Amino acid sequence: MAISYCPTRRPPGPAARVATVCFVLIVIERYWLWNIDRLINRTLAYGTLTALAAATYAGCAAGPGGATLDSGRAAGAGRPRRRGRT
Repeated sequence: MAISYCPTRRPPGPAARVATVCFVLIVIERYWLWNIDRLINRTLAYGTLTALAAATYAGCAAGPGGATLDSGRAAGAGRPRRRGRT
C-alpha cells in the first residue's frame, strides 16, 4: 500500500500513472524540450571514448605481462618460497 499524506485520498491508480507519463512525453516532444540529437551524439562519443580507454588499458596490462611469460607460465609462478626452517 502506498503512503498517502492525506488519509481520505487514495493514491492514483495505474491508468493515471500511465496517462501522466504519456502526457509528459507528448509535451517533451511537442515543445522540443528533449534534444534527442544531442543525447545520441554524446552517447556515441562517450561510448567510443570508453572503448578506447578499455582497449588502451588492456594493451598496457597485457604488454608487460607478455614479456615475462616463460613456456606458458609467468615468471615467479610456482611453489611459494618457505620462510624459516625447511
